Amino acid sequence: MHDKRHACYYCDMLVTNIGRHYQEIHSAEAEVKQLCQTGNKKEKQFQLSKLRLLGDYHHNLKVIQTQKGLMILVRRPSHGHTPDVGDYLPCTLCLGFLHRKDLWRHIKHCPCRMEPLEAHSFRRYQMESRLLLAPILNDCSSASQALQNVLSVMKKDTIGLVARNDPLILSYGSICADKMARHETTYVSQKMRQLARLLMKLRELKGCADAHLSDFLSPDSFDDVVSAVKLECQFVPSDEQHMARLSTPSLAMKLGHALQKCAAKYSTEGKRQ
Repeated sequence: MHDKRHACYYCDMLVTNIGRHYQEIHSAEAEVKQLCQTGNKKEKQFQLSKLRLLGDYHHNLKVIQTQKGLMILVRRPSHGHTPDVGDYLPCTLCLGFLHRKDLWRHIKHCPCRMEPLEAHSFRRYQMESRLLLAPILNDCSSASQALQNVLSVMKKDTIGLVARNDPLILSYGSICADKMARHETTYVSQKMRQLARLLMKLRELKGCADAHLSDFLSPDSFDDVVSAVKLECQFVPSDEQHMARLSTPSLAMKLGHALQKCAAKYSTEGKRQ
């Protein structure tokens, strides 16, 4: 099938023959001039491939950011299968989007790889791929490098999505990440996910699917926060044989310290005392 369309790097137009489009419409561009002047057929195909993938990459970023349109993938999924945006990552070398499970196989044979492949480096490549998308996924291009390192290792599930889209949880994660070493990014990710799970419980209790954590940092919501913490820590009421207890009391302590820091951060920004 020859109906696959690619995005133009210069005008964003989707065309089936991207090489002809560049030569006919954008012949004045420096990259296209260099492409046309290349005499070696193999080198010419390589440069055209890089320019094609660059246009597709910027198109895919817009699709992820706006949640509109279809992603252009290196390998299209089987007919009738709608790809999940969260399952695809860009190659850090050629910028082509592939399924995250196939990224390691592509890295071994990527034509843009100029240096030998290091042993046990596939995980590092996947982390770097997620870093390319971190500003788009967070809708926060000014995120610090430390926070981006945390988000790159955070599991991509519903809890991770809630953490990435809550401004106060992101701010809390940024503060924690700046104080810790790079190898402690997983620990910061866990702290952010704990707050995200608490926020999901609060949303469920109040019936507000789009509420932010900052919406519950007020005296009026104190009882709701306590109820959500009890649910998250599996509170067991007292009976004739046992006193009331929490199944995971350490989690309650961690949530309490995290909420204190979030409340202090929120109040210093002048949004609510």
